[in-house]
Amino acid sequence: MSSLTTALFVFVAAITAALLGYAMQRPLRLATPGDEIRASARVAIGQVSMLTIIVLGMVTSAARDTYNSGNRVMVERAVQTLELDRVLNAYGSEADHARVKLSETVRSRIQAMQSAESYASADEESVTDSSKGAGIYGAVHALSPTNEFQRDLRNQALAHAVKLAESRWFFTLHSAANPGLFIFVVGLWIGLQTFCMGLFGERNRASYIAIVVLAIVFASAALLLLELEEPFSGFLRVSVDPLEKAAQFLGR
Repeated sequence: MSSLTTALFVFVAAITAALLGYAMQRPLRLATPGDEIRASARVAIGQVSMLTIIVLGMVTSAARDTYNSGNRVMVERAVQTLELDRVLNAYGSEADHARVKLSETVRSRIQAMQSAESYASADEESVTDSSKGAGIYGAVHALSPTNEFQRDLRNQALAHAVKLAESRWFFTLHSAANPGLFIFVVGLWIGLQTFCMGLFGERNRASYIAIVVLAIVFASAALLLLELEEPFSGFLRVSVDPLEKAAQFLGR
């Protein structure tokens, strides 16, 4: 289930619970509840609302950390790419082929990531293509150093190539925490809250608007949470701008 579908489900569930509460006013003889009943209902709704907001804030903060870690991986990947190009440049003209291979691979990867449904799917395609998967490492490994300085640079370049491959696997193997149970529990709280609002509330325009606004707020919170939990896919995926900026300096 996509994040947008889940958010829509939360919205519909909140509205449905409120309508069910309105429908049960007459059978339960709560069409005109007394002041004591209204006061008790307000206290219960307030406690549920406070608990829901606290839990949402905590989980959203954790999801934001996940998103920020994904952004750091993208920046580190761009830095490693520039470091590899710098080392190959210092190696000499013999490494020009490897530098060209690096530039072509990075630009091809950027295009694939921008057009793919997720960064993981783009990298999975590159993994299945052996020529792309081993292209950079193979070009660096094929270098034949003639002195100790070039030998050290070759070893550094191989290390950077390995780190680039590791960051690619991070995209592919990244698994966000599954917030399905959390969404279900919070959705249940929201449903109970709007149900009580419908059960003890008055049938007027202000009450209807309040319930709709509440449903929109919680649905958007669920959407934001799910999107932050998947930094490499969805609407809020981390930007590839660091890689694009790095690609501009390759080969110089």
